[in-house]
Amino acid sequence: MVKISLKNLRQTDRLLAEKVLSLREPPRYFDLIKDYFENQPNLDARHSIERRYRSVLDMVSKLWVNSRKNPSIFKEVKEFEPVLKKIPHYRDHFSHSLNVFLLGYYFINRLNEIHPHIDFKSNDRNLTWMLASTFHDTAYAIQECMHAQECTCMHACMQEVLTCRGNGRFQTVSEGKLNSK
Repeated sequence: MVKISLKNLRQTDRLLAEKVLSLREPPRYFDLIKDYFENQPNLDARHSIERRYRSVLDMVSKLWVNSRKNPSIFKEVKEFEPVLKKIPHYRDHFSHSLNVFLLGYYFINRLNEIHPHIDFKSNDRNLTWMLASTFHDTAYAIQECMHAQECTCMHACMQEVLTCRGNGRFQTVSEGKLNSK
């Protein structure tokens, strides 16, 4: 088991770190995850949100770059979190995706330690899980902003693709003609 200081971590991060770092045989991404937990900033309540988002964006970007994938979409997704936080009962989907990855990463690799004979039918189960878990909520901002008045920035960003009718419904632009959807 890898030993690092976990005192600056939030409770959820501390639990995830303890589990992931307890894996006996370091699987793919292990060193990136260890570095992520070692380098977490001290997240006090007053200044933690932006630092947390930067830290999560950095980690997700490293995972994708390590996998030879382009992580640029996550920079845009991160920018919508402050707007989305104005929606009642909203929970952070940006950091959530990384937590989903870390929890599933632990389960997949712990199961492999306990039952190495299980065939996951994947050439790289950690890559498959990383892509699915980190990407699964990227369209959430679009979904929510389609319904919320506060998201005029989303409406402006989508202007080239969609044209809004006055009643809040959208039409697609296809071959120069407007088609109702």
